Amino acid sequence: VLTYAPSLTNGFALDDVPAVQEDERLRDPSSLPELMRGPYLTYMPAARSPYRPITSASYAISWWIGGGHPMAFHAVNVGLHALASVFLLSLLTALAAPATAATLGAAVFAAHPVHVEAVAGIVGRADVLSTLFCFAALVVYLDRRLEMASRIAGVSALYLLALGSKEGAVVLPLIVLLVEALRPEATYREGDDDATADDGAPTAVDPSTTTVPPLRRASTRIARETLPFLVPMAVMLGIFLTARRAVLGAVLQLDVAAYIAILGTGERLTTAVANLGHLVRLLLVPSDLSPEYGPAVIMPAGLASPSFWVGAAVLGSAVGA
Repeated sequence: VLTYAPSLTNGFALDDVPAVQEDERLRDPSSLPELMRGPYLTYMPAARSPYRPITSASYAISWWIGGGHPMAFHAVNVGLHALASVFLLSLLTALAAPATAATLGAAVFAAHPVHVEAVAGIVGRADVLSTLFCFAALVVYLDRRLEMASRIAGVSALYLLALGSKEGAVVLPLIVLLVEALRPEATYREGDDDATADDGAPTAVDPSTTTVPPLRRASTRIARETLPFLVPMAVMLGIFLTARRAVLGAVLQLDVAAYIAILGTGERLTTAVANLGHLVRLLLVPSDLSPEYGPAVIMPAGLASPSFWVGAAVLGSAVGA
């Protein structure tokens, strides 16, 4: 909170102005249904606007509370980011990270300069909310003290909220698979349906007592543990995409910005790979930060660009791990 306290005195800047300050729908509580079934941005055609009803509703609530003063919006952003950091601490703890490592990891996340764009910019709330709901969903997923039905309902509801905050949350099911792979758990004997003790804790199994290959044991466990969650999450995704299509006229946005439209498919793909290298650089050396990473900051990259090969190396390392 202290790290981002200076942002509380900021005004509306850049995209904050057309997306928040000039959006008449935010000022009247009776417009809430319109916000939930309307495009996120009103200053462009619906075909180019995202659909983020949860974020839009949060703007409206901030407006009602603060009377339209930007400090109310900035205070909510900072509070949501702080809450997301707390959920990350809980997530790392649930993954059996040592207390010191979990605390340090959450602290780095909370204070990392790369988050300034999302936290200090009002429209960055879409990222903050989406991250918060994703972290919360993962914490609920890992909490074995809850009944299975409660865990499934909680994860599904939080996934829908995350999607309604920002569409990038669509990848959460993949993260659930990754978290399950990382979750400290006993291996399973072939044919075991429940390798847990009566209190729900995993039972230790000596890998030498089973002939089941480790990869097969892990794959079986991951599938068995995640499938009850992935099916309802797919339903939530279907609900969101149906609503998105009804509001925007399409599920996918093909009407992209001009600086993207002029690129061929191949150059779009190589630029996407190159951006992975930029992402790692921003995480490790967070300098030359920008509120907008368009062509003025990150240029398109082809096969001959060094940034493409750096990104390819990052991608290859991630896949290999």
